[in-house]
Amino acid sequence: MEKRVCVYCGTEYDAKLGRCPLCGSVNEDIIEDTGEPEEELPEEKAPQHRRGGARVAPKEDHIPKGLSVLICVVLGLAVVIGAVYALYSLGIFSGGKSNSSVSLPLTGETTTAAVSETGKESAVACTAITLSPAETTLSEPGKTATITAAVEPSNCTQKVVWTSSNEKLCTVDENGVVLCIAAGGTVNIMATCGSQSASCTVTCGAAGETTTASETTAETTAETTAAETTAASSSGSVSLSTTDFTLFSVGETATITVKNAPSGASVTWTSSDPSVATVSNGKVTAVKKGNATITAEVNGQKLTCIARCSIKGATEATSENAENTGSYKLDHTDVTLAKGESFEISVVGGTSGGWGSSNSAICTVDAKGIVTATGSGTAKVTTTVGGQTLECIVRVK
Repeated sequence: MEKRVCVYCGTEYDAKLGRCPLCGSVNEDIIEDTGEPEEELPEEKAPQHRRGGARVAPKEDHIPKGLSVLICVVLGLAVVIGAVYALYSLGIFSGGKSNSSVSLPLTGETTTAAVSETGKESAVACTAITLSPAETTLSEPGKTATITAAVEPSNCTQKVVWTSSNEKLCTVDENGVVLCIAAGGTVNIMATCGSQSASCTVTCGAAGETTTASETTAETTAETTAAETTAASSSGSVSLSTTDFTLFSVGETATITVKNAPSGASVTWTSSDPSVATVSNGKVTAVKKGNATITAEVNGQKLTCIARCSIKGATEATSENAENTGSYKLDHTDVTLAKGESFEISVVGGTSGGWGSSNSAICTVDAKGIVTATGSGTAKVTTTVGGQTLECIVRVK
């Protein structure tokens, strides 16, 4: 039996058959040439052509039925998968939530941030706040510590506000950085977010210390008596721990020590004006507004230190502060601070028209008159009232 291979699908079949049994293609070799005029076919049929002078029926492009079914199944699955993905993207399968909510993955969790009809994110209230650490100790003035606030939910839009219960001992900035100003007690650092709040207990200075802000200016970190100073090493020159400091309230104290006093040396302390400041074994106590010179005599050698009692309140104008001889005065005219220490200055008998510092690298002053020491040196804090320029000298050690 003569075989023939279909040129369309490659199927081998009997050459006597007129068509391929698989795809139905015409076996052109058995079509005879009748010699009759070619019959015109209707327009809807495929065009004809001749092969070797014989009329040949048009070839038919035919896809096997099995292959057609497979193609339809694949296309159908593609349509179904596309439709499911589109519905998932639109949130149809997110538990019935409306399209006004957008799921945002945050640190591995899925939270929902409310979005208004205009597309703008609305406020998310704080439900809880915790501080880390819950308590800490700053061993001496100038030391800092950072307190971290954790709020819930994590997408809370309310701002954390920091405050200190005693800014004379510790201050805190907007980032939770706590600065020890003076030793002598504990301070509550409060963090508030909306209606929620938490606190951290900060101990300023080592346990048992009772020093004040002015003692920081005197550069002491613990009480030292005159007897202790007499036992100091005799190496180096004899000097005082500070030569200029300021006390801000009646009864406030600062301790001065003698450095490098000879072994067994006696120290005699005196004040030039006990009505302004008294001294006992190096401990200076403010009595009233004014300046006094504290003298320590060591084996016949006299060492001096200026104690400035800048008590808040009115003061009579003197030749030493001629800028205050008008109807307006400053309640502080000459202040000595340690770096990081601060005080409040105000106008007596009037209101400041704005404060300024001659050198912000040494000290800064805000709109409320809070002066803060930022670096060593001397600067002037000024204000203008009623056409008068009033100034205060700020010395930073």
